[in-house]
This record gives sequence, structure tokens and C-alpha cells, in this order.
Amino acid sequence: MLQVNKENNSAFRQESYLSGQVKPHSHKSALPELKIEPFTLSRVSRLLSWTDSERELKLWSGNTFKDSPTPQTFISHLNRGNLHPFAGVSQHGNFVAYGELVGEKGGEGIICRVIVEPKLRGQAYGRSFCSELLRIAFDELNYTHLTLNAFHFNVPAIRCYKALGFRQIAFRPKARRFQNEDWDSNHCFPLAKKVSGGLLLFNLSNEENGTPLMLVAHPGGPFFQKRDEGWWSIPKGEPEKNEEIFAAALREFLEETGKEAEGPFINLGSIQQKNRKQVYAWAFEGDWEDGRIPKCNEITLEYPKGTGRMWTFPEIDRAEMLSPEDAKRKLKEEQRPFVDRLMKLLKKKLRKTKGCYIP
Repeated sequence: MLQVNKENNSAFRQESYLSGQVKPHSHKSALPELKIEPFTLSRVSRLLSWTDSERELKLWSGNTFKDSPTPQTFISHLNRGNLHPFAGVSQHGNFVAYGELVGEKGGEGIICRVIVEPKLRGQAYGRSFCSELLRIAFDELNYTHLTLNAFHFNVPAIRCYKALGFRQIAFRPKARRFQNEDWDSNHCFPLAKKVSGGLLLFNLSNEENGTPLMLVAHPGGPFFQKRDEGWWSIPKGEPEKNEEIFAAALREFLEETGKEAEGPFINLGSIQQKNRKQVYAWAFEGDWEDGRIPKCNEITLEYPKGTGRMWTFPEIDRAEMLSPEDAKRKLKEEQRPFVDRLMKLLKKKLRKTKGCYIP
């Protein structure tokens, strides 16, 4: 797991500006649809017109510019090698948001200088734009974690970032001074790319029609009670602090099934789920008796939320050895490639003799 300590990090030199009057916005409403594309120089003048006072300019740009930026000085700023500027474009083709991703050492990225066109502030354009920046940062630029800053009085920005999953880890009094005004607080929010490690148990001797069997698990609890195909998973879980992903996969398999995994292990790579969590998986050969009930940890939570009704249930309520096709049908769609990868590796590394796979 990632450790973040940003007290003296350069992230404190970057700010984001999303402030303005906040208009009522339902959390259930869909966010405005924006297309994110590389920022072009033809938009520089329009971007610089979005701050109509020196205070707003300083709030947005921080210490990036000694004086009010001109198109020429801003273009020079964009030439930094580790800077990736992006524009948010509305469905009507209008330039409505701007922001930057700055790459740092060790896979860290910084979101900075985010700004929304003034008349659209408070309408969730900032959240929609930043959500896409997160996708680009993790999926395309391969950052491992992100940081950003917001001054304590920039409540709309802080609310936006918290909604996206950032959390506060640092506070700096009198972080900036503007004229006679002390901007005496600074919040830094880290967001790490979520990862998970899991194991796929397979069996070569207990075959069904000459096909290896694979262990998949059904999640417990009232929400999944009547959900079947497309809801199962390989046993997996997130690493604890300072724990390697593979070690987490071994631990989670034991906690969820009650069975200790023994190698050798086959690396199946990773997939990305719809929630942007990266899942890494390894396969190993083993046994699982028919009808065996997993011995796993229990969870207690309120369901449905707000009702006060508490449920206690196992993390997984059943696990079954299935053929590759049946396993793929049961598994979450994003996890099905693990089955295909294992089958491909088995065909490459094992030769078939008398109906049985033998190394």
C-alpha cells in the first residue's frame, strides 16, 4: 500500500479554483457530460479571461506566475516537460473547464490549476471534469496516486474533491499571503489507485468432460441473496498498510475460504473493474470438496441504509468448482479474462495425455 506524507511536498505549491456561489445540485442527478481533450493554445486568451480580479487569479494559479500571466507567459508555462494540460468541452462544443496533471517522481501525480468557466460554476462541471482527470491520470498516464490542494475557504472545491474520494491529510497555517490577507490553511488530499489481489484455484485431476474446474465464490449478504450470474468473484481483497498485493491475495483467500493456498502460482496479470479498481490475480492448483462451506469472516452492516436494520453475514456464502464456461458465466464480467488467461497458459505449458492434463 502507498504511504503518503506531503507536509513539505511540492503539491503545496499547487492550487485548484472551483469557488463561486454554489447552486443546489442533487447528488442523484447525472453529472454534466464533458469531453476531455488536450488543451490547445487557441484557448489561452479565453482561459485567462475567467479570472476577473487579482485575488481570483492568485487563488487559481498560486505562485506559478510572479505577475498576472499573459498569453506568452502562460504558453511558456505549458512547455514544462512533466505537465499535461487538459480542456473540458461541453456537448455543444464549448470550452468550459481547464486543469493540469503534473507528474512527479515515484508515480505520483498532482491535479492543479483546475478552473471552470464562471457562469457554469456550482453546476457540477468541476466534479465532472475532475472525475475524467482521475481516469486519465490512473488509466492513461499510469500514476499510482494523486494529490491536490485547496485553501480552507474554498468550500466548493473541497466538497468536490471529497465527493471524488480525496481525503485530508495535512494542514498548514498561513500557507499563502495575499496583500493584507492571510490564507492561513491548506488541505492536501491524497487519492491512491485502488488495487486488489485474488487467487483462482483450479483442479486438473477432478475434471468434468476433460475440462479443468475453477473455484468461484458468491458474495454473502441480503443485497446479493437473489443475484447470481455476473455477480460471483474470485476470492480477493485489498492490501493492508505496507502489504504486498500478492501477500494480500494469499491472506484474503484464507480469510474468505478457510483454506490455505499453496504454490506454485501462475501470474494472471490484472484487470480493471468498473469502479476503476485494479485487480491482480494468481492461479494455483488445489482441491475443493463438493458442498464444502467456506469458513470466512463475517460482516455487520446496515441494510438498507437509513433503516437501522443491521445484518451479520459471511463475506462469501458459497463457493463452487465450475467448468471454465460456467465460471465465466457466474463471474463479474470484468473478471472473466482471468479464466481465459489461465486456459491459454494451461494449453501452452501442459500437454494432454489420456484425457488428463499433465505438466
